[in-house]
Amino acid sequence: MTGLGSSHPQRKILIVEDDRMTRRLLSALLRAWNYEVMEAGTLHDGLNQVQRANFVLLDLMLPDGNGIAILERIRDRGLAARVAVVTAETGAVLRDASRLGAALILEKPINVNDLLRWLTHE
Repeated sequence: MTGLGSSHPQRKILIVEDDRMTRRLLSALLRAWNYEVMEAGTLHDGLNQVQRANFVLLDLMLPDGNGIAILERIRDRGLAARVAVVTAETGAVLRDASRLGAALILEKPINVNDLLRWLTHE
């Protein structure tokens, strides 16, 4: 899959995911697609990096809070980052994520074809 993103300009993607293995696998995949990747394992780290991202892959259940706070930060500061929520959650929290601007909900385990389609769709 190397080079799939090579025809697209490089973009900065923030992965906010507390599961280290999932975060590292996504990071390796996205780098192979020629994206610049930032990683955050906590809500706090994600909030500190979100302003530099074009895309955010966002887990909602983090050890220090709910990822919804990152969606609120993006909205409140008028940031242009596109957000895909990556979660096993259901119900009200997903409605909140959509209401706050999440462009896509990806269920765990992630379908990488859906992820690639979302990243390359302008």
